[in-house]
Amino acid sequence: MKAITIDLPTDLKQIELVCISDSHIGDPYANEQELMKQIRYVEETPNCYCIINGDIMNNGIKSGKSDTYTEVMSPMEQLVKAVLTLKPIANKCFAITQGNHERRTAKESGVDLMRIIARELHLEDKYSEGMAYIFLHFGEQSSHLSRRKVPYTILVTHGSGGGRTVGSKANRLADLVSIADADIYLYGHTHQPMVFKEGFMRVDWRNHKLLNVDRLFVNSGAFLDWGGYAEQGQYRPSVISTPHIFLDGTKRHMWAKI
Repeated sequence: MKAITIDLPTDLKQIELVCISDSHIGDPYANEQELMKQIRYVEETPNCYCIINGDIMNNGIKSGKSDTYTEVMSPMEQLVKAVLTLKPIANKCFAITQGNHERRTAKESGVDLMRIIARELHLEDKYSEGMAYIFLHFGEQSSHLSRRKVPYTILVTHGSGGGRTVGSKANRLADLVSIADADIYLYGHTHQPMVFKEGFMRVDWRNHKLLNVDRLFVNSGAFLDWGGYAEQGQYRPSVISTPHIFLDGTKRHMWAKI
């Protein structure tokens, strides 16, 4: 698990965080128009940042599940396209992870395509082939005498499995709590956008207290129209939408909307 520290200015009262994942560049059903809409939103919106969370490329190699012969780009063309697509928001990216579609080539040949993309975007220090754990600090706690920044922690992984039902996908996301304590858990892979919260008693060792806190769970959607592999496997159509996360810079408060 890669630990990443993001330290933003104290004058930020609120930030917005968008997850870009499951764009499947190269798939004939990839919805480039909706992907670019999100890219432009992150690029043009003040105090808006992003996390790039895998399956950016479809990467339909022969040993994978995708149909190699229906790909509209070769894997090399997909890689170049991915870099050009993500370049406008690279300077606003907190973390970048590998998806199972990029992992196909890593498993087959030892070449990590997503690391190459991260390197081309000058984000290699924020890259994780597995999970990323983000320590985020920004703003200023209005009620704190020492004027501390507001801290948040985010556990990010592209994900795996999940099943066919919404409930099973939610359970897969919620299972991340068994790995590490965090404020926000961010998942992709299942193409099912969802947002929910759970209460949790967090141990405050410094002050010998138990803190009743919320934890936010977010699953991003996919930029993929229905057809091809999804149709053949009788999978539900992807929801072409992704949640936007909002974090308060004056107190610890977070929410998300789809």
